[in-house]
Amino acid sequence: MTHDSFSARLLIAAVLLLLVACAPLPTVDPRPLLSSETLLRGVPLLGDQLVSPALIAIDSPQLLALSPSMLDFLDLHVGRPKNPEQALRLLLRAIVESGDFKLEYDDKTRTAAQTFADGRGNCLSFTNMFIAFARELGLNARYQQVDIPPYWGQQGDSFIFNLHVNVSLMVKHQEQVIDFNLVNFRSNYRRRVISDRQAKAHFYNNIAVEQMLTGNPLRAFQRFQAGLALEPTSASLWSNLGNLYQRGGHYDHARSSYFQALSQDRNHFVAMTNLQKLYQRYGYSELAQFYGQQVVRHRQQNPYYRFELGREALADKDYPAAIAHIRYAIRRKKQEDRFYFLLGQVYLQQGDVDRATFYLQKAVEIAPDQQLKGDYRSRIAGLLGPGLG
Repeated sequence: MTHDSFSARLLIAAVLLLLVACAPLPTVDPRPLLSSETLLRGVPLLGDQLVSPALIAIDSPQLLALSPSMLDFLDLHVGRPKNPEQALRLLLRAIVESGDFKLEYDDKTRTAAQTFADGRGNCLSFTNMFIAFARELGLNARYQQVDIPPYWGQQGDSFIFNLHVNVSLMVKHQEQVIDFNLVNFRSNYRRRVISDRQAKAHFYNNIAVEQMLTGNPLRAFQRFQAGLALEPTSASLWSNLGNLYQRGGHYDHARSSYFQALSQDRNHFVAMTNLQKLYQRYGYSELAQFYGQQVVRHRQQNPYYRFELGREALADKDYPAAIAHIRYAIRRKKQEDRFYFLLGQVYLQQGDVDRATFYLQKAVEIAPDQQLKGDYRSRIAGLLGPGLG
């Protein structure tokens, strides 16, 4: 037995033990897992035409490089600010408030220069552009990853994991957060600053997924390869690489990639989901059932999933089910204002105005910012009338 095979068997055993708790183990697929080195060579996709991640990095544009037109934009709208506060204020006015620059959201990931030229991009694209501008002005701007409520976009018969990134700046020892997609951000979400290296790995991951979804598996693999060279412990990158292998019908490579993801994050919902679908597709019904149960258990324990079930139950006028789902969500996450607001709506539909008022006001109380509090008050006035709101 080779060292890789022995390590792989230890890996699958460890991951299974972490997942099962007291559940009986299913029959294990006897084939050994492939090593990370084998997965990153990509032989089923590339054949012998191996490509170094360094070549991809050299071939790719720099995320934060400013184009001449971007420098002209700064000269025209910002000039030479006297201090960091003025620099940030003028930059925000130029990009967001003045109307001279239009930026529209789409799903394509771009560098700073591409985002400025196209006037379009996703959250990472906007973050690249803003950080490039801010650093040119001497501001301490950094990438920040935000733990937004889970959302999984389903593509075909597998799932792809989405992440949210914004800008964190320190001005006068106070943090300022700049976020292009405010719908996906609240100040009470957990967030953490990430390095430029990690941000570049996110960039490659996004480009790889875009290439995969448009039918370019070779270019997708090369970008996954480059991302994992920068961030080899990224469960999301490994899971998405497994998705690519699965789409190509490469069972062993897909399965091994999903286990790499689970070795980095044992609760990675997307890897578990895709592994269940992989086993189902290839006739491993016992393993598929096992991982299907893990997926259901994980989902049922997720407060945001139960919140969505509560919304569906309210729409169906199943008020007891709605209350049960939302109360579970609140027990798991007590400071989520949306949960209380929805529970208040359910009680209002039941005709229990006192309880409805209590929970609607609770949502206002714990809302993380004044704008959101004002929005809630306006909505409550519409629901209860001005006298009760």
